[in-house]
Amino acid sequence: MTVTGMAWWWPHRGLEDLTLTVFPGEVFGYLGPNGAGKTTTIRLMLDFIRPCRGVVRLLGALPRSATGVAARRRIGYLPGELAFDGRDRAADLLRFLAVYLPRMPSGQFRRRARIREGHRRGGHAGGCSVGRVGLGR
Repeated sequence: MTVTGMAWWWPHRGLEDLTLTVFPGEVFGYLGPNGAGKTTTIRLMLDFIRPCRGVVRLLGALPRSATGVAARRRIGYLPGELAFDGRDRAADLLRFLAVYLPRMPSGQFRRRARIREGHRRGGHAGGCSVGRVGLGR
């Protein structure tokens, strides 16, 4: 991953002239106080929002290019503020996702996420919370 001269602001400056490189096999920790731009940087790198200036390359590709789309499919992102209205239980979310990701049946989703129907939490039947579900390949 390479970021060169990236800047983003809305309505005021958020990131200014960010340049960094993470080499293959390298583990990179992106630390900083609240509001420092960590989440914004990740969203910019994944093309959820567009930089005002600068260049991002993921796995050697520009995120908006055809090879960049293929590269982004290899990257997992689980935001801390994830919310799906009306799908508060993880099992409900997994059933919903199975419709849009037919390559993986909902039973396989459940096994990968280690979801058990009827799991009790806080004295209420209903399953795991959506915020605690992350799917791996």
